[in-house]
Amino acid sequence: NALTKAEAVLNDGKTYTDVTKSAFNTALKNAKAVEPDLLSDKQDYIDSVADKLEKAINGLKVKADYTAYNTALQNAKTEVVKTDLYTVDTISDLEKVIEDAEKLNQDLSVDKQNQITEQVTKLNNAVGALKKQAADYSKLNRAIKTAESKEKSNYTDASWSIMKSAYDTAKALPKDLTIDRQSEVDVVEKTLTDAINGLKFKSAVYTALDKAI
Repeated sequence: NALTKAEAVLNDGKTYTDVTKSAFNTALKNAKAVEPDLLSDKQDYIDSVADKLEKAINGLKVKADYTAYNTALQNAKTEVVKTDLYTVDTISDLEKVIEDAEKLNQDLSVDKQNQITEQVTKLNNAVGALKKQAADYSKLNRAIKTAESKEKSNYTDASWSIMKSAYDTAKALPKDLTIDRQSEVDVVEKTLTDAINGLKFKSAVYTALDKAI
């Protein structure tokens, strides 16, 4: 009978949509509330309650799987706040995708799984499209220009060699590093700046003066 079927539903281990499970619970509650010793004049009432329970059982829908959706949404929310790492436009695009994803019905049945999959794809694509900001080369570029303004003949070979080595390293540094590698740029800049500051002038030549005296 309907009550036996209902007990089987309670023990089938499946997760049903909130809407259909709520309707089932209400119908089951009403069925269990029917008094066991009613007379035949209440048969229509009993049949009606049983019919509603049957319909509620048949109307149960297995809930869709939101595992991938929840993971993708949480990952997107983790990345979208990294405004110091990613470009403004790609952050903005991700914010819009998150906003749309959060509008998704959280009680879809398994036959609507494709709607969830679609949102997961959009979220993952938007996260994948995030672009990191470029590293700041301004201080390094100034140091390079300063190094290039120096005259080798004015400085000792040892100090010039150190500066030249630091300069060559600076010039060889890739110019497309992203902000998460800013420390690499900063280290090269500091090494070059220290080498420039460490340049030592050669001793003055007194030959002409000595001849004149």
